[in-house]
Amino acid sequence: MQWNELAYVGNPTRSQVVNKLITTMRRKETARLGKPSEARRALYVSEFEQAIEMMENSDDVEVACFLSAFFRFQYHLIARIDDSAKFWHPDNKVYHQYPQYGIIVKLCWSRNVMEERDAPDQVLMGANDWRYCPLVGLLGEGI
Repeated sequence: MQWNELAYVGNPTRSQVVNKLITTMRRKETARLGKPSEARRALYVSEFEQAIEMMENSDDVEVACFLSAFFRFQYHLIARIDDSAKFWHPDNKVYHQYPQYGIIVKLCWSRNVMEERDAPDQVLMGANDWRYCPLVGLLGEGI
């Protein structure tokens, strides 16, 4: 249903005035003439390390064990938090080439993935720094 300006009835996203305004705003933003970007910035290494250390030093056992392991896992796979949360134990496989150094995992990607081949297996390797090693966290969780 079209937007009725006089009665304020219908779908406002179908209003020609609103759509023109949105188009103009997008052009201004693209030309950097609008509001400054609020795009997320990169996570700095020092911030990640500080967060892991704070979690590990927490008195709450769940934060110290689970949350720090979860963040390491997500960071290592460069994954979205919702995709990392869908990780399931049967998606673990042995990394036959170097079984003592890593495992193979498969995430259930939620966005922009239409076919299974678009969500490949990924190798999860250990790290020499405890703040970055995702395998330490997975072992602590008994996976």
